[in-house]
Amino acid sequence: MKPLFTAVIAGVNYLLHPDVLGMIQEDINPDAVLPVTLISTEELNSPNLDAFLKGLELYDDVYSSEFAFALVEKPGANETTRSRSKRTADVPGRQTFTVQVTDTRPDEAAKPSPFSTLPTGPYILHGKELHQAYRIYEDELGAFSAGLVPEKHNSSDQFVDLGDRLPNGTYRSVAVPSRLYFPGPSIRKPLSGLRYAVPEDFDVRGLPTTLSSHNWTALHPNAAAQHAAHVQLLLDHGAVLVGKTKDAQFAAGTSWIDVAPPLNPRGDGKQPPGGAAAGALSALSNYTWLGNSISQGALDGTLSQAAAYGLFALRATARTVSQRGVRTSSPKLQSTGLSGRSLEDLVHLIAPSLKLNRQATQPRRIIYPTDFAQWLSAKQRALMDEFLVAWEKTLGVKAERMSLADVWAKSLPNGADNQTLHDYLGNAAYYAFCYDFYHNYDDFRSAFKAKFGQAPYTEPNVAEQWSVGAKTDGRAAKKKLEVFTTWFSSNVASAANGAPEKAAVIVPVLAQNDMKYNPSKGLHPNILAPVLGRPQMSAPFAQIAMEGDGNSYVPFSASVMGAKGDDIMLVQIMKRAFDIADWRVRVDPGRLTFPVGNNSRGVDDHHQDPYPPPITGGISFVVDDREL
Repeated sequence: MKPLFTAVIAGVNYLLHPDVLGMIQEDINPDAVLPVTLISTEELNSPNLDAFLKGLELYDDVYSSEFAFALVEKPGANETTRSRSKRTADVPGRQTFTVQVTDTRPDEAAKPSPFSTLPTGPYILHGKELHQAYRIYEDELGAFSAGLVPEKHNSSDQFVDLGDRLPNGTYRSVAVPSRLYFPGPSIRKPLSGLRYAVPEDFDVRGLPTTLSSHNWTALHPNAAAQHAAHVQLLLDHGAVLVGKTKDAQFAAGTSWIDVAPPLNPRGDGKQPPGGAAAGALSALSNYTWLGNSISQGALDGTLSQAAAYGLFALRATARTVSQRGVRTSSPKLQSTGLSGRSLEDLVHLIAPSLKLNRQATQPRRIIYPTDFAQWLSAKQRALMDEFLVAWEKTLGVKAERMSLADVWAKSLPNGADNQTLHDYLGNAAYYAFCYDFYHNYDDFRSAFKAKFGQAPYTEPNVAEQWSVGAKTDGRAAKKKLEVFTTWFSSNVASAANGAPEKAAVIVPVLAQNDMKYNPSKGLHPNILAPVLGRPQMSAPFAQIAMEGDGNSYVPFSASVMGAKGDDIMLVQIMKRAFDIADWRVRVDPGRLTFPVGNNSRGVDDHHQDPYPPPITGGISFVVDDREL
């Protein structure tokens, strides 16, 4: 890729994409850098030109009024410089330029790009050469491992890392192209122009996949030769890839030693960053210029961290999304997720983002496992009851409160040996994960030691998981999970006569900043969907004041698990439930997930009504609860 040039326009940093799109006719200082608006003759001659240009500014974060003072008229599709008898009249108060349609760009190997096909929008003149304008944002939360720009302005075949090209002192640079460069979503390109980020463990052609490990990068320094299958899917559907977000080490660490952790802006700004999905969710929780992020996780990942960052998220049905080009920890437990600030947007984006089937029937039952109450404080239990009521109203059925442990005791499967459900599961899920995680990196450990003469460095919890995986009987652990999965399908998610029947299972989502978070043993709410391979949709609908700090709030989320393949339906019904409950379907960026409402109407120690009227902007609670 050619050298990258930047410019400061009205105090904002911009990147000039190195591709030269064309030349203007007028003589201009070859070192001059001038923001311009490329505009058609019809638009230029419009009596509402000022309003039109203001509309561009309102729609696009890259465009600003500074681009409106110089206009470059683009010709019609069949127009040439020789065919134009005279220039369009100058626009008072603005510079106007014409173009050399018949000229090629300086790079003779590249085909000229006709101005007539370029979209109206912001561009930058470097001398007489016209370039696309990318706005540079600073990654203040440290969420990104790389800011990405395509090598060619009209191709997403290969990307370059801006961190290697634009050293920017304290923060990493992430550059975004103008939204005006892209047509609206269509059947063929349903994600056209929408900005996405993908995790560090997804291959992106042109960049090495580091896995947030110095030793892995030392052994695998070369750039990926092709995009991960899911990255290619997003690009084929028109998504704009702006960066790779940080994973924890090997997408499983939590210590953040090899790389600096991303920050969680929620609450007091000092909440734990989380693990595998931390970078993706950190970015979404604060950056309004990013729309959606893909994330990945096995036992942990998308949902628990989405709850901590106050975001809507879907963990897809297992093995729905291709894992080619993704370094996975556990093929059995691994799943891809999509997260965003808007539930309304997710309704439209889930299918094209994850290539999911749209066909699904609505569940006829709601199951609320009472086993998980032990993990919740009194205030959280009250919130779960309110969430349950919203889903009952939406589906028009009464929830079945069910103890999975009691059902297990009454219908013991073969081989359970009269063990309780908690004792039978024991550490099976954790052991199955550790076994896969350890053996998936056998080749890495041996190759690293052969090359460097020592074992690779692993963060403390990764070292513990590999140690467990090295001595665990993975087949026995997985067999227990298979027995549990079969039992669940036959005795929980089925009709009274044993026939399969779709059920929505209401499950709390414990964030990693919750003191009781530890999904390694027994029946924990966060392992249910990973073990069963079912989709799960998590949604923040409340925030709770932090203990001892009435000005800082942490989000609270609940989730619904559905039958395999019901991913889209879960998101659609969640949106209906929020509408019926009159809850906000969009969360705010920054410290507060929602605006603080009338807290006296929330559930507190002095309020007798457990189901108060909803408060616009989510539900905010000021509490002094030692259980939280």
